[in-house]
Amino acid sequence: MAVKLADALEVSVDYLLGKERFGKYDKEAVQRLQEIQNLDDGTRKTLFAIIDTLVRDAKARMAYQ
Repeated sequence: MAVKLADALEVSVDYLLGKERFGKYDKEAVQRLQEIQNLDDGTRKTLFAIIDTLVRDAKARMAYQ
């Protein structure tokens, strides 16, 4: 029954039970993380390097406001 409900809501059973690791994140962010996880190592490392750079720059901008 729980699996059918989770499928209908397009979430995991863990999410329904409040146990999912990314339960606090929006669905789009979780989907993107899952897609990145399925990429080859080189592409994943490149994407994470870009993301790290953008996050670092955003934090620096916030620190100087």
